[in-house]
Amino acid sequence: MYSAVACFERSAAADLRPLCMGEGAAGILNSRPPPPIPEMHLSEEMAQEAAVFVRFHANMVLSAFNDIVQGKDSKLFYTIALWLWLISVVGGSTDILPLGYTSMVAVLTVPVLYEKYEDGLDRVAKLACMEVQMYERICSECLGKYLTKAKKWALEKKKTTR
Repeated sequence: MYSAVACFERSAAADLRPLCMGEGAAGILNSRPPPPIPEMHLSEEMAQEAAVFVRFHANMVLSAFNDIVQGKDSKLFYTIALWLWLISVVGGSTDILPLGYTSMVAVLTVPVLYEKYEDGLDRVAKLACMEVQMYERICSECLGKYLTKAKKWALEKKKTTR
């Protein structure tokens, strides 16, 4: 079976072969020496800044994990669980090769389409954002009521079992 993706791959490879061969021939035919390679090194203070940056962010993540484990931040727990579930569903429903090709097509076409239809898309995105914020506010109010009721019920249950 011959798919469009395989056809595209083979034609792209066939298009690039002459360029690579021409580059190799230019290196043989050209008598100039290659340009000097610059010496690169990291300074001590750059390494220190990178270490401080990594340590700060790692401590923030560990603090968030600690809050989740102790039950202080249940909203973050449910957010992370939802994202992991979404990644699992997407990963389980596709193979890596089609997902990679689809991602590449999206990365190459979405910016071009956005530039072409920027004004209309911005208007629609602004309206959609307002709509989502309205629903988010409604859901958070409802969820907040139920979570406070559930916490009160759990505390009462805990007190009665003692």
